[in-house]
Amino acid sequence: MSSHNILIADVDHKSANTLKDALASKGYHADIAETGAAALELYEKYKYPVIIADLDLPIMSGQELIQRLSGITPVPVILIQTTNYDPEKIIEIMKLGVYDYIIKPVNADYLAGKIHNAFESFENRRLKAVSDKERIVRLESQLDWYNWQERLKNRATKKLDKNLFHSLKTSFSQGAGFGALLTIIDIVVSSAKAVDGTYVVERDIFDLMTENLKMAEKALQSFETIDKLNSNALPVEKKTFSQLHELLRSIAETTAPFAALKNHSIRISDLQPEMAGLAAEINIEYFTAAITELFMNAYKFSEPHTDIIIILDRMGDFIEIAFFNIPIPDDEGNKGIPMEYENLIFEPFFRMTKKIYEEYKTLDFGIGLTLVENVAAKHKGKVSASTVTDYTGRDKTGVKRVSISFELPIIS
Repeated sequence: MSSHNILIADVDHKSANTLKDALASKGYHADIAETGAAALELYEKYKYPVIIADLDLPIMSGQELIQRLSGITPVPVILIQTTNYDPEKIIEIMKLGVYDYIIKPVNADYLAGKIHNAFESFENRRLKAVSDKERIVRLESQLDWYNWQERLKNRATKKLDKNLFHSLKTSFSQGAGFGALLTIIDIVVSSAKAVDGTYVVERDIFDLMTENLKMAEKALQSFETIDKLNSNALPVEKKTFSQLHELLRSIAETTAPFAALKNHSIRISDLQPEMAGLAAEINIEYFTAAITELFMNAYKFSEPHTDIIIILDRMGDFIEIAFFNIPIPDDEGNKGIPMEYENLIFEPFFRMTKKIYEEYKTLDFGIGLTLVENVAAKHKGKVSASTVTDYTGRDKTGVKRVSISFELPIIS
């Protein structure tokens, strides 16, 4: 069945067909069920991504139909039809856990906007469900908690292991900043000419050295930021789920010019009314810096002309901000994060690729994700990375996405 199929559950035959024709004019196919029981039977057979339901259904009411569908993963996106303009009634409808409502009679253009958003929301839910399933498999097979504890123990007893030494050597000998600065200084020393007791250096070389010196200074500032973060108490303030959602959108808007560099689209999941009151404590400055780094990381390492999906959801006792992107190949041609690197990418100076991304105005020393991990830990949260293979979309060969999850503990 086409992924653009919709189920209409409405006892009013005339109203249902009017809606079906309006959807057809916008490129969607719809099937009609005249009872709640018939709608559930059709759904179990065809798994419609989007359902438009009237609350006044015979045999099984619209409310009961919604409750039955809510136990399915991913939950289909449900829109309710109503002729009631009463705000209190609409709020009552939204509390059922539905995605949106449609006021009869329906305008075709208005309807098309609602349906487009509904399908986008379903895609987000589906991707999140795939990610959660793979997370469980990973936890069972890798004993993730044990590995994390071992990593902490190793850090405490042996802070500079061979991986860190290798990463340090790589970072300081390649790329912009430290590595290029060393090369440029060598060029200055070998090319400077002695004139009347002074040394003369070509302007282009001097300008290049100045630019790379600035990059090195930025890197040292980042080290200082991490050290300050770990050495001092962090003032925090309470932010609700709704406020975090708004802050995410604000950061997306601020970083949008960098998304445009490779024509990336940013998709942020909709605010879920039932979670609006959940809250976490954050330090605005450091939280914004960490989330900005995750946006920039996705922009740099994503295939051009692809979506970057950010899903804000609840994961047990945590509020989770999950980034999903379709990755570019690394230096060996691999796509995604190999399982053995899922922890290493947060280590200082570790880089999976030696490419430099000057147009993003970021530091490519392998310390961005280190900062993110330190910010998460300081908030009593956690950050993790993995590769998710999505076989449930249109591409049945599977689409690999990198997932980086930033989690904050929920407070009462």
